[in-house]
Amino acid sequence: MYQRSARFYDLIYSASRFKPVEEWAAEVHAIIQERNPAAGTLLDVACGTGHHLSYLRDHYSVEGVDISEEMLRVARARLPDVPLYNADIRTLDLGRAFDAVTCLFSSIGYAQGPDELAATVDGFGRHLTGGGVLVVEGWVRPDAFNDRFRGEPEVVTARQMSVILIAFLGVVVYGTTGYMVIEHWAFLDALFMTVITITTVGFEEVHRLDGPGMVFTITVIILGVAGFLYTFGLIIELLSRNRWQAYRRYRRMDAYLHALRNHVIVCGYGRTGKKVVAELRQRHVPYVVVEMNPAPLEEVKRFEDVYVLGDAANDDVLHLAGIDRARALVSAVDSDERNVYIVLTARSLNSRLFIVARSSYPDSVAKLERAGADRVVSPYTTSGARMAALAMQPAVVDVLDLVAAPGTQMSIEELVVPQSGVDGVTAARLRRSGATLLAVRTRDGGISVGPDDQMRLRPDDIVVAMGTSEQLEALADALRPVDTVR
Repeated sequence: MYQRSARFYDLIYSASRFKPVEEWAAEVHAIIQERNPAAGTLLDVACGTGHHLSYLRDHYSVEGVDISEEMLRVARARLPDVPLYNADIRTLDLGRAFDAVTCLFSSIGYAQGPDELAATVDGFGRHLTGGGVLVVEGWVRPDAFNDRFRGEPEVVTARQMSVILIAFLGVVVYGTTGYMVIEHWAFLDALFMTVITITTVGFEEVHRLDGPGMVFTITVIILGVAGFLYTFGLIIELLSRNRWQAYRRYRRMDAYLHALRNHVIVCGYGRTGKKVVAELRQRHVPYVVVEMNPAPLEEVKRFEDVYVLGDAANDDVLHLAGIDRARALVSAVDSDERNVYIVLTARSLNSRLFIVARSSYPDSVAKLERAGADRVVSPYTTSGARMAALAMQPAVVDVLDLVAAPGTQMSIEELVVPQSGVDGVTAARLRRSGATLLAVRTRDGGISVGPDDQMRLRPDDIVVAMGTSEQLEALADALRPVDTVR
């Protein structure tokens, strides 16, 4: 696996945006010392090229294990006196124990499935002494790379801001101290002179300068201008890379996301998810796309749609998508197993949510319904039924497509009889609006197609009607309480 990349492994990750290895190793050392200050031996499982061990060996007697002989070849060149073994972390058995065992940089992900994961962790435990410390770094998912799962652009990094502040304070301290020592000025005079010098304001000197004072002022000016040029360079970098514009777009999307109400959450932006989003966009229904793969989201960004980068089966991700305020959720990922997890999570977070799930296989339908899906759609079954209908009744299909499409003169809508609506209103009264009543679904699930004029509606019944926008609006008015009819 690493035959070609082993020698470039350190270069790739040292150039990446992950935490520097020395800081990572220092953090691991602090964790071990907090729990076992007497720890003296350490085993690094999946040690790779030995980069972590090169820092941890300063504190422990270290050994390493890795499945890749190519990685170990690089590690042995780096650490010729450290014992390194070729072994699989899932079947690890060195026959001895250590005060600390580490498995870093998501290497635990080589354990496939719960059974392998449990066996792997048990193996780590067998290599620990009494009171030993096990440090395992979990999987690194796309949602772990950025702030709150949405990839907030960095305008100025913390390190860059620290450098700017430290440099500015350093020049101020240098100048103030220099004027106090060389010119024997009071503190306030020295500070004022330093500030007007490094900011190039151009006021007159606080006091006349002698020769050494002039030379010292030149050094203050040079340092101040250098700091200004560094800050100016950062500003140019921000403008050239469009970071500021990206940051503003992020903040605008963040505000819109928190303001969303009665929206649809679309999980997965594959072929099915794209079609769902296109329909929602055409009907002007607010929605949020949840996708864990950054690549498909490029198209979402082009439309400036609201999205959340992360796993839709994660509680935090769904909360961020506003699941407690959403009207519906569509689980359109291409894996039935993941759809089950997403539906289970969504149903546990919002019992009132209407959930539509995709199913690739017939035997998954019942599982998705048990998980909490209100409707399950199989793309293959649906497409087959539609093709058969087109073959036998093309005109019927064309008419249904026409009235179902947004923006046409006639449309089909469903209206819910409100709790405070007119109690016992009849179908005959609703027909006065001019709309055609296609069906009524009662709150107990029964469906009456072409309801009789004498049928009385109750709160939470759903009326499916066809008509023009004016007729449907009149129908909605007929369902409102008397004091709210427009």
